[in-house]
Amino acid sequence: MSNTQLEKERFTTPWSSITQIRETDEHIFILVSAMSGYVIPTSAFADVKALKQFKEMLNAARKTG
Repeated sequence: MSNTQLEKERFTTPWSSITQIRETDEHIFILVSAMSGYVIPTSAFADVKALKQFKEMLNAARKTG
């Protein structure tokens, strides 16, 4: 389950809700519907290895739901 926290509000998104994962050189797009999702800049990761580990974790979590 993915958690997002904005100030004092917390939103939870089940991994099974992810409909698509898209990637460009600059962003990872995690879509949970046609109109909502998460955008993560690839620059948020310390290095290529950290980015690769995140993508592997994301894909594994999505498969297990």
